[in-house]
Amino acid sequence: ILIPCIVKEEVTAQVQREVADRMEKERLENEGERKKSRNKARKRVRKGKGLHVPSTKNQIRSLERTLTRRSDRMTEEVKQQIRTKLEGLRKEFEAVKLSLKEREMVDKYRKVKFFERKKLQRRLTTAIRKLETLEPGTA
Repeated sequence: ILIPCIVKEEVTAQVQREVADRMEKERLENEGERKKSRNKARKRVRKGKGLHVPSTKNQIRSLERTLTRRSDRMTEEVKQQIRTKLEGLRKEFEAVKLSLKEREMVDKYRKVKFFERKKLQRRLTTAIRKLETLEPGTA
Protein backbone atom coordinates (compact mmCIF):
# COMPACT_ATOMS: atom_id res chain seq x y z
CA ILE A 1 0.00 0.00 0.00
CA LEU A 2 1.40 3.34 -0.98
CA ILE A 3 0.62 6.34 1.16
CA PRO A 4 0.77 9.63 -0.61
CA CYS A 5 3.25 12.14 0.83
CA ILE A 6 0.47 14.49 1.90
CA VAL A 7 -1.21 11.82 4.01
CA LYS A 8 2.13 10.80 5.52
CA GLU A 9 2.83 14.37 6.56
CA GLU A 10 -0.65 14.70 8.04
CA VAL A 11 -0.18 11.49 10.03
CA THR A 12 3.20 12.56 11.41
CA ALA A 13 1.81 15.99 12.27
CA GLN A 14 -1.12 14.35 14.05
CA VAL A 15 1.25 12.04 15.97
CA GLN A 16 3.39 15.01 16.93
CA ARG A 17 0.27 16.87 18.16
CA GLU A 18 -0.79 13.84 20.24
CA VAL A 19 2.67 13.54 21.77
CA ALA A 20 2.72 17.26 22.51
CA ASP A 21 -0.76 17.02 24.06
CA ARG A 22 0.32 14.09 26.28
CA MET A 23 3.44 15.95 27.40
CA GLU A 24 1.38 19.06 28.16
CA LYS A 25 -1.12 16.99 30.13
CA GLU A 26 1.68 15.35 32.17
CA ARG A 27 3.27 18.74 32.80
CA LEU A 28 -0.03 20.12 34.10
CA GLU A 29 -0.51 17.08 36.35
CA ASN A 30 2.99 17.50 37.76
CA GLU A 31 2.36 21.18 38.40
CA GLY A 32 -0.87 20.29 40.15
CA GLU A 33 0.96 17.85 42.40
CA ARG A 34 3.63 20.45 43.14
CA LYS A 35 0.99 22.99 44.03
CA LYS A 36 -0.70 20.49 46.33
CA SER A 37 2.55 19.74 48.12
CA ARG A 38 3.29 23.46 48.45
CA ASN A 39 -0.16 24.04 49.88
CA LYS A 40 0.37 21.26 52.42
CA ALA A 41 3.65 22.85 53.47
CA ARG A 42 1.96 26.23 53.84
CA LYS A 43 -0.82 24.73 55.93
CA ARG A 44 1.76 23.07 58.19
CA VAL A 45 3.49 26.39 58.68
CA ARG A 46 0.19 28.09 59.42
CA LYS A 47 -0.67 25.45 62.00
CA GLY A 48 2.70 25.92 63.63
CA LYS A 49 3.94 22.42 62.92
CA GLY A 50 6.39 23.35 60.20
CA LEU A 51 8.16 26.18 61.99
CA HIS A 52 11.68 25.02 62.64
CA VAL A 53 13.67 26.54 65.45
CA PRO A 54 17.32 25.48 65.49
CA SER A 55 18.40 23.55 68.55
CA THR A 56 20.60 25.26 71.11
CA LYS A 57 23.50 23.06 70.08
CA ASN A 58 23.18 24.21 66.47
CA GLN A 59 22.87 27.84 67.55
CA ILE A 60 26.04 27.50 69.61
CA ARG A 61 27.91 25.98 66.66
CA SER A 62 26.67 28.73 64.35
CA LEU A 63 27.77 31.52 66.69
CA GLU A 64 31.17 29.91 67.23
CA ARG A 65 31.65 29.69 63.49
CA THR A 66 30.71 33.32 62.96
CA LEU A 67 33.21 34.34 65.62
CA THR A 68 36.02 32.33 64.07
CA ARG A 69 35.34 33.11 60.43
CA ARG A 70 34.16 36.71 60.47
CA SER A 71 35.85 38.12 63.54
CA ASP A 72 38.13 40.33 61.44
CA ARG A 73 35.14 42.09 59.87
CA MET A 74 33.24 42.66 63.13
CA THR A 75 33.48 45.45 65.61
CA GLU A 76 34.29 44.70 69.24
CA GLU A 77 30.71 45.56 70.23
CA VAL A 78 29.25 42.95 67.91
CA LYS A 79 31.81 40.37 69.03
CA GLN A 80 30.93 41.02 72.67
CA GLN A 81 27.20 40.67 71.93
CA ILE A 82 27.82 37.35 70.21
CA ARG A 83 29.99 36.15 73.10
CA THR A 84 27.33 37.02 75.69
CA LYS A 85 24.68 35.30 73.61
CA LEU A 86 27.00 32.30 73.29
CA GLU A 87 27.50 32.12 77.06
CA GLY A 88 23.74 32.24 77.63
CA LEU A 89 23.14 29.49 75.10
CA ARG A 90 25.84 27.32 76.67
CA LYS A 91 24.23 27.71 80.11
CA GLU A 92 20.85 26.86 78.62
CA PHE A 93 22.32 23.82 76.88
CA GLU A 94 23.90 22.60 80.12
CA ALA A 95 20.54 22.98 81.91
CA VAL A 96 18.77 21.01 79.19
CA LYS A 97 21.47 18.35 79.27
CA LEU A 98 21.14 18.08 83.05
CA SER A 99 17.36 17.75 82.90
CA LEU A 100 17.68 15.01 80.29
CA LYS A 101 20.15 13.19 82.52
CA GLU A 102 17.79 13.53 85.49
CA ARG A 103 14.88 12.19 83.46
CA GLU A 104 17.03 9.26 82.36
CA MET A 105 17.96 8.50 85.96
CA VAL A 106 14.34 8.69 87.08
CA ASP A 107 13.34 6.22 84.39
CA LYS A 108 16.21 3.94 85.27
CA TYR A 109 15.49 3.86 88.99
CA ARG A 110 11.73 3.69 88.51
CA LYS A 111 12.26 0.07 87.45
CA VAL A 112 14.40 -0.61 90.51
CA LYS A 113 11.76 0.86 92.82
CA PHE A 114 9.10 -1.25 91.14
CA PHE A 115 11.09 -4.46 91.63
CA GLU A 116 11.87 -3.61 95.26
CA ARG A 117 8.19 -2.90 95.94
CA LYS A 118 7.22 -6.23 94.36
CA LYS A 119 9.77 -8.05 96.54
CA LEU A 120 8.39 -6.41 99.68
CA GLN A 121 4.82 -7.26 98.68
CA ARG A 122 5.76 -10.92 98.18
CA ARG A 123 7.51 -11.03 101.57
CA LEU A 124 4.51 -9.41 103.22
CA THR A 125 2.07 -11.89 101.70
CA THR A 126 4.26 -14.86 102.72
CA ALA A 127 4.56 -13.46 106.26
CA ILE A 128 0.78 -13.05 106.45
CA ARG A 129 0.27 -16.65 105.24
CA LYS A 130 2.70 -17.97 107.85
CA LEU A 131 0.86 -16.05 110.58
CA GLU A 132 -2.44 -17.49 109.39
CA THR A 133 -1.07 -21.03 109.47
CA LEU A 134 0.42 -20.57 112.96
CA GLU A 135 -2.65 -18.86 114.45
CA PRO A 136 -5.74 -19.92 112.54
CA GLY A 137 -8.75 -17.61 112.93
CA THR A 138 -6.96 -14.63 114.51
CA ALA A 139 -5.71 -12.91 111.40
